[in-house]
Amino acid sequence: MSLNAYWLAIAIGLGGTLAWAEPRQHGNVIYDLPSDWSTGRLEAGVQLLQYDGPEETCRFCYLHLGPGATAQGRLEDWLAAESLRFVDPEDRASIDIVEDAHLAGHEPRPFAIMAMRVDSSILVAFAFEAAGRYEAVGFEGYAYEQQDLVRSFTFLQDEVSTLLDRLRFVSEGASPLLPAAEPGSLSGLWWGWWLRPVMQIDLTMQMTQDHRTIAFWPDGRSYDGRPPNGLLELDPGVLAASIDPDWGVYRESRGALELYYADGRKELLSANGAGWSDRDRTLVQVEPLPDGAPLSGTISAFSYTGFTPGSGIEGGISSSSSTTFYPDGHYEGESFGGAFGNLVDGAGSTTGGFATSGGSGIQGGRYKVRHGLVIMRPADGSAPRAELIYRLPNGEIMLGDQVIDDD
Repeated sequence: MSLNAYWLAIAIGLGGTLAWAEPRQHGNVIYDLPSDWSTGRLEAGVQLLQYDGPEETCRFCYLHLGPGATAQGRLEDWLAAESLRFVDPEDRASIDIVEDAHLAGHEPRPFAIMAMRVDSSILVAFAFEAAGRYEAVGFEGYAYEQQDLVRSFTFLQDEVSTLLDRLRFVSEGASPLLPAAEPGSLSGLWWGWWLRPVMQIDLTMQMTQDHRTIAFWPDGRSYDGRPPNGLLELDPGVLAASIDPDWGVYRESRGALELYYADGRKELLSANGAGWSDRDRTLVQVEPLPDGAPLSGTISAFSYTGFTPGSGIEGGISSSSSTTFYPDGHYEGESFGGAFGNLVDGAGSTTGGFATSGGSGIQGGRYKVRHGLVIMRPADGSAPRAELIYRLPNGEIMLGDQVIDDD
């Protein structure tokens, strides 16, 4: 099937009207997120958007928003290389180029297009030149059969082209969605949790603790989760360049706390005693451990998941891990995992069984408490790991979302 007709339709902006949409930002790009789309994972600077509407409209349809770069070389050459960001590394061997990257127009700004098949999907990638920057967007649709390909391209023309037409770029003068920071009264680390039900693959419900931390600074900035440099003052330039969506600013207003995020999200927390409620939990202020504090105790975790009912296998997979910290600044850890089960035929009779297990043995390294973080450096030279370290009002010490049990 030739794609040229679709290129022409998109190039001249033949799109429908978007469903109700709210503005969002990804780095230099401001886009409208329609009500029937949702944001997915952010990985290596690429933001995934997922279409949640009816499958008969577009099945397995996604948008990939790239991190962009300073304009260098030809736009089409940059797109040819950048489009690989939108393909999982394990699928790159199956790429079949349908249309080579080429310039497709200059209004309202220069842009290029290319297309490729990846397994059972079609990926159409676009690159735009916006005031000295290149930005890339990829559309992915299901294309297992001819009617799937037609449906995906119809959706691309009817809805996605409108979304692309409405992109704005900060480099061209569009105002960032994040308001300017204003001094506030909050500072330090706040924490809360709730029990969240999770469906397992064996169709059983399991309650899991869902923790949340938010750090505040007196200059009016905030960070949801673990700040990259702990409780050191945030560097907006570094965070913006890294396309981190979890930093932002806060505003206090009449018993409410308004949170504005770098990607355009907004959240309203309500006052609840000495804390702030996000509906699921109440966050209270906690005490980060001071620099150089010694640790003594163990964190441990265990999980078990049964096999899917009706799969012909009874049993499950389990894993456990533990890490022990010592006051002299070193830690040791170990992990184990295994699977066991019985093979069952259609009549419910056991026809065999299996059991596997394995462990990592004792591993460890050195740790240091700094800026509200525990920085762990493995002895084998692998990448260091950092987690927030703080004391709860009841005296317990938390490392990330796990309690350190005193030995």
